[in-house]
Amino acid sequence: MNILDRLVAGVSPTAGLKRAQARAAMNAIGAMASNGDWNSASRTKRSVKSWLPKLLSSATQNDGLHQTGQGQSPREITMARARDLVRNNPLASGALDTLVMNAVGKGLTLQSRVDWETLKITEEAALEWQRSTESKYAAWAESPDCDVARTLTFHQQQSLALRTARESGDAFFVLPVRPARPENKIGLCIQLIEADRVATPPKGQFAALGISPTTGVIGGIETDSWGAPQRYWVTEDALMDNPNRKFTPYNAFDRKGRRQFFHLMRVKRPGQRRGMSYFAPVLDFFKTLGDYSDAELQAAVISAFFTVFVSSKTGAALPALDWTSEGTGGGGGADTDGDEIKMGPGAVVEMPGDTTISTANPGRPNEKFDPFVQAILRQIGVGLSMPFEVLIKHFTSSYSAARAALLDAWKFFDQEREWLGVSFCQPVYERWLDFMVANGEIDAPGYFDTAEVRRSYRAAAWVGDGPGSLDPKKEIDAAEVRLRLGVTDLDEECLAFTGQTYMEKHSRIVKISQLRAEAGLLVTGGIPPAPLVTDSADTTDGGDTTNANGADTTKTQGGLDD
Repeated sequence: MNILDRLVAGVSPTAGLKRAQARAAMNAIGAMASNGDWNSASRTKRSVKSWLPKLLSSATQNDGLHQTGQGQSPREITMARARDLVRNNPLASGALDTLVMNAVGKGLTLQSRVDWETLKITEEAALEWQRSTESKYAAWAESPDCDVARTLTFHQQQSLALRTARESGDAFFVLPVRPARPENKIGLCIQLIEADRVATPPKGQFAALGISPTTGVIGGIETDSWGAPQRYWVTEDALMDNPNRKFTPYNAFDRKGRRQFFHLMRVKRPGQRRGMSYFAPVLDFFKTLGDYSDAELQAAVISAFFTVFVSSKTGAALPALDWTSEGTGGGGGADTDGDEIKMGPGAVVEMPGDTTISTANPGRPNEKFDPFVQAILRQIGVGLSMPFEVLIKHFTSSYSAARAALLDAWKFFDQEREWLGVSFCQPVYERWLDFMVANGEIDAPGYFDTAEVRRSYRAAAWVGDGPGSLDPKKEIDAAEVRLRLGVTDLDEECLAFTGQTYMEKHSRIVKISQLRAEAGLLVTGGIPPAPLVTDSADTTDGGDTTNANGADTTKTQGGLDD
């Protein structure tokens, strides 16, 4: 209060109080408006005044402050913590498994989509070319010979690529050519490279190699002035604390401008050079929750050891307690044997008069443990773009709520599948097709003439497992309505349900229908007929069935026989 306020308050306390209240309100409004009316930018509001993060570019924030060749960057520390979490935390490990299982499943399969109109060929010719190419690609992809280490098939490498890219933040791969192998006559192979093998070398190694980086190396990636990658610095020794590890530079593109070093990364900011782990936003939640779970588990184990403390008021020695199952139990007197006191189930024991007994009660298991853990897991699920029910693999709500959770999760899984197809599967397929056409294994007229022709031949989709269903009957009924209204076609419905197009199934359906017709089992649509329910008392060759009283009990097929 200033002098005038005190004078007013001396004459009229009520008026003085009103002036003081008004002045306090004006001061509060001034503090809120001191940063352009944005509470988020306030330097005086208690909740945010000490919250002053640095404003840095994505490359600098992840790696740029640690380019001396010594120590670890925030990205590398996060990578190490995420790997430790996946190794030792069941929730984090399960979340990554769920992501890979749904996005990749048994593997993404090539479906060639040749642009036959651009190539000026018939649709029938295009279909035949697609079937032949898919068959040859499957023979290469389903053999471990496509792996430079001859260990994994292409589908297994898809799972590994997604797993390591999400766990570590990014991953790399190259497509070296090795001598021909039994199932890989062109010699093209895939080699995955872990994230920590690409790093910034000590400054002295640049001069030793006679290379002068154009705009500096951040996170092991050297770019030009536009941000396009030029070289990747790779070490064979992934031990971060080895100051003498040697680096080799690999050009991002060959002399013809074709990519030869590939980077698997989710880009979330312009100018970003390296990716951050999928678990980065929730690492501290996972770690703290894991420690809390361990503490509760240990407390529950300790509580299982029911401890009894017997004390003597006089300090005299007490008889020994014999913890056996031989106590009399249920009796009414002392259960003693000489100087020992027998303890057993239901035993009633008379203790010396100067003793007192107390027990330890740790209050475990904690009845509030599960609700609290679930509350934290809901926040973790949001951070991982994975609904809570899917994260913990536990559905206790209604059908509608469970379906909503699965549909929301499937949007995320489908996005991950699309990313993997574009970033990993398609580049591998394009390079394989280049080699097959160049070696005369696949006939593709004009393939090397123009980029437009190559793009028309290379067009493809990568299809994986369907999402499954909670109630197949409801979803099949809905699909039938969509088909009847023309909202979707058989290809789309089959893709959504099984991960295969109807065209892939059509020839098999026709063949099965022919076989069933030959056996007298064919019905409309190739659907097996319902079993004929008969009375064992009497049947006729004509299929009519009568019971013992002569009543007709013939069963029909609901019109399907027509």
